Amino acid sequence: MRMLFHDRLRIGAGSAVLSIALLWVANGALAAWQEPQQQPPVGSPPGFVWTVSPSDVAQPGGQFNIAGSGKISGFFTALGMSQFGNLFLSLTGSQNLIYGVARHENVSPDASLLLLQTMSSDGIRNRLRVNRDGDLTVSGAVTGTRLCIGTDCRTEWPGGEACSGPVFVGRTDRQVDGARGGYTGVNAECDAKYAGSHLCTVDEVLQSISCGQFTRIGVTSGTGFWISGGPPGFTAAANDCHGWTSAREDELGRFWEYTATGGAGWLSSCNLTAYRLGCCR
Repeated sequence: MRMLFHDRLRIGAGSAVLSIALLWVANGALAAWQEPQQQPPVGSPPGFVWTVSPSDVAQPGGQFNIAGSGKISGFFTALGMSQFGNLFLSLTGSQNLIYGVARHENVSPDASLLLLQTMSSDGIRNRLRVNRDGDLTVSGAVTGTRLCIGTDCRTEWPGGEACSGPVFVGRTDRQVDGARGGYTGVNAECDAKYAGSHLCTVDEVLQSISCGQFTRIGVTSGTGFWISGGPPGFTAAANDCHGWTSAREDELGRFWEYTATGGAGWLSSCNLTAYRLGCCR
């Protein structure tokens, strides 16, 4: 069914009659415009005046309704910022499209660029709203298969005890020795790989095991990485490769080797390039 619309619009009591520019609505093949043969009723209330076909009597109404598939382009370009009521599209049938560009400076800060509502016996409720700054507000549950916050994307929620504080997020790309430019150097290398991360400490690795982080991100058994331990806890020179500035064989740094049961911490000579940096965030 083709639906043709009268080319005049009245808005508000006593307001001027405005022309609707570039309005084209069709279902199926595009139809040429035909001037309605019947004129709008005299004394009709303010609102849209439309006809189903050129031969029908024009009907007044406060809403603009479209059912089925179709396309609207250049919609109400002559109206600018005028208030012109509501546009309803039936979600049944095939695809409905509305497209165009809204100028940021012409949109009220309180306006909704996208607003979905539901109607029930207790009134109309906002369900989804997008404002001009792109903020999305949803009333009700959101169901999806993947959630991303920045570049941190997850397909499932943590199970068991929730993680608290920084946890393991991955390793740097290269196997390195202990001469990394100090603690600031190793932290910078992690940050370059995972924004906002730093070289993991012993406590952060243990926390990652406790809250299931290694399992959650798919770390495989046998994965090893350098970590920081702070001051020596041994008779040997286990001093974080002298604060991550040394590649000497007689100085030691800590590394963690992860397994399905959590793994264990070990010591390595700082001249070895057997491990990557373990990064936590």
